[in-house]
Amino acid sequence: TGTIESGVPQNVTWHMHCKAASPNDEITVTANGEDAITHATLTDSDTIYVDQMNPAALTVEITAPDDGAQFITCQDFTVNVTVNNSGEADALSVTATISIDANANATPPLTKSTTPSDIPGGGSATASWSLHCDSIGDSTITVTAAGTDANTGEPIPDANIDPDSITVHQLVSVEGGEWSIQESADLSDLDPDVGSVSTEIAVGPDTDAPPGSTVGMTMQKEPSEDESSAFALAAEEEGLSIKDVAYVVAINHNIPDEDMGPATITMKVGRAWADSYGVDNVKIYRYHDGTCEALTTTFEGYEDGDTIAVFQATSPDGLSTFGLLATSPLPASTNWALIGGIIGGVLGATAIGVLVFFPLRRQRRAV
Repeated sequence: TGTIESGVPQNVTWHMHCKAASPNDEITVTANGEDAITHATLTDSDTIYVDQMNPAALTVEITAPDDGAQFITCQDFTVNVTVNNSGEADALSVTATISIDANANATPPLTKSTTPSDIPGGGSATASWSLHCDSIGDSTITVTAAGTDANTGEPIPDANIDPDSITVHQLVSVEGGEWSIQESADLSDLDPDVGSVSTEIAVGPDTDAPPGSTVGMTMQKEPSEDESSAFALAAEEEGLSIKDVAYVVAINHNIPDEDMGPATITMKVGRAWADSYGVDNVKIYRYHDGTCEALTTTFEGYEDGDTIAVFQATSPDGLSTFGLLATSPLPASTNWALIGGIIGGVLGATAIGVLVFFPLRRQRRAV
């Protein structure tokens, strides 16, 4: 550090931070120099011990509503969140941030991030938002957190932040008969040819939904394993195989079976997907309680500038899970039992002909 005058202290500073927890770590500083008069070597040291704490770590827990909760469309609900600091170091200026998909909206307009606050090691803080959903279907709600580690002075790394997500289901209230519901989804990321899809369910006067009835609709690209197996078996019974599934729509409702009449199912898909398999090969299948049936499906034409193909079917047994599937005829199978019988018959007839033919020739020679 250079020359230090007698009686004039000189300060030296090092900036350090701890990257891993460790108790009783030793830090020693040693000073060396030479006496200006005697030229004797001068030395001294000092030691301290510090406990390095575990870094701050933030865990988000959505405490309400429950994952899978159901709400009527446009019904306000509150999202409650607890942010826990499971580390030992304080977490400074912590914010919780909510993200929602297109189906959900805030009431009033959403401030996505909370006001920053400090959370001591082992402590927690809470946050809440008021939301509602404008259309039926599923909405995914995700909450994450961010802050600064008090020991390092650096942002808490993503590896030390654990966000939380839930999915809520939006339902629509129905009563009596002659009502319809509709939902759409963009599946372009999963299959560009399928694109944006939509489904409409319409019921007639034969349905008598009692007061308090609700209906929901969920669409996804891939069927479940059970649904896939049932679709394949139902197609095989018709001499068909499944080439592809455009999408599957599940209808959730609380209408008693005895009050449920036939329903018209209209399923729309990108024209590119329908044309690639041929519109005559596209069918709507109904899955319910482990069984499946092919519905009589009609191609209704194109819409939206001829970019969307429209298919329609009637489900005589009401609402359930429906799939829009591309099919093709199974290759003709070889009936070996029938062929064996024919060959056996031919060989038998030939043998008889030989036995009869030669005796007749011998008789003619005798004459």
